[in-house]
Amino acid sequence: MEGEQDKVLIFKSIINCFELVSGFKVNRAKSQLLTISFSESESSSMTYLLGCSYKGRPIEYLGLPFGGSPQCRHFSDPMVDRCRKRVTRWKADYLSFRGRVTLIKDTF
Repeated sequence: MEGEQDKVLIFKSIINCFELVSGFKVNRAKSQLLTISFSESESSSMTYLLGCSYKGRPIEYLGLPFGGSPQCRHFSDPMVDRCRKRVTRWKADYLSFRGRVTLIKDTF
């Protein structure tokens, strides 16, 4: 683990150099560390050194699961729920009163 801590500190110094050269600031409160093949204690010590939080699995990118199994039924549930909510809002915005009544009668 000692060699890994050295690598984390080098990475932290690279981030600090980037901040100095570019004038940008890395928001460590919003930054998350994702580790692969490290134990929880090693991951927590790395996040402590970097000053960020730990991100476990499942990974989400733009609100969608990333890196899971597409064959699994639950893999696409967040995307289906999002589409369902948007369609529901769309129906409410663009249907007339009579269309809403018809839709409610047909549903129940």
